[in-house]
Amino acid sequence: MTTGYVVDLGDPGWHVEAILGITACGRRYDANSEDVTREPYGNGEVVDKGHPHSKLCFDCAGRHGVIRKPQGGASA
Repeated sequence: MTTGYVVDLGDPGWHVEAILGITACGRRYDANSEDVTREPYGNGEVVDKGHPHSKLCFDCAGRHGVIRKPQGGASA
């Protein structure tokens, strides 16, 4: 079950999407831009340290807590 999205805006760490176009830390982005990578995440196991989603923006991590591993076959 997908519960939300994380976005890679090209800076260190993934951002948790609060609503489409705005992250939990308040950054705005163009969701249609090819420079933005948007991936689903959902309920499941805690992400391993080596997984890209394990590195969150400091402010997003503080507002969101533990990031979860994407469930198989989820699509945007």
